[in-house]
Amino acid sequence: MNEITKQPMSTTQLELLGIRWYSADTVPKMYNGESFILNWDVSTGPGTHYIAVKTIKKRVYYFDSLCFPIHDDVAEMFHNSYIKKVRQNGVKCQQEEDVICGALATIFLKKVGSEEDFLGFLREYKIQNGSLVVQVELG
Repeated sequence: MNEITKQPMSTTQLELLGIRWYSADTVPKMYNGESFILNWDVSTGPGTHYIAVKTIKKRVYYFDSLCFPIHDDVAEMFHNSYIKKVRQNGVKCQQEEDVICGALATIFLKKVGSEEDFLGFLREYKIQNGSLVVQVELG
C-alpha cells in the first residue's frame, strides 16, 4: 500500500490538502455535489471512522474502506437532495483493526476522477474478493 496509509490522517492534514470534511453532527442537510470526507464521530469526539463522498459527472460515489452501509446522516442528506442512486464499493479495503480509513478516504478523493478510476482504485486497495461496486437504491 501507499506510504500515506501507514499513519492515521488528522483533520489538519485534510485541510492542508484542500479536502472538505464533516463530522456526523455537522454534515449538511442537502448535498450540493461537493466532495468530502465524513468522520462518523461528533465534532467534539476523537474520531471513529472516515468515509468519502465524491460526485463525478452527476454520479455520486460513496467509499467506505470497511464496506459498511451508507451512514444514516449521509443517507438523509442524499434523500433531502433527491439523490436516488449511489455507487458504493462492494469490497473491504482495510481490516477492522487498521487505522487507515482516513488515509484511504483521502487517497480515494485525490485519485478517483472517473468510473474507470473508481474500479482501478478498488482493484488496487481491496483486501477481499467480490463485486467491486454495488448500486445502492435510496428510498
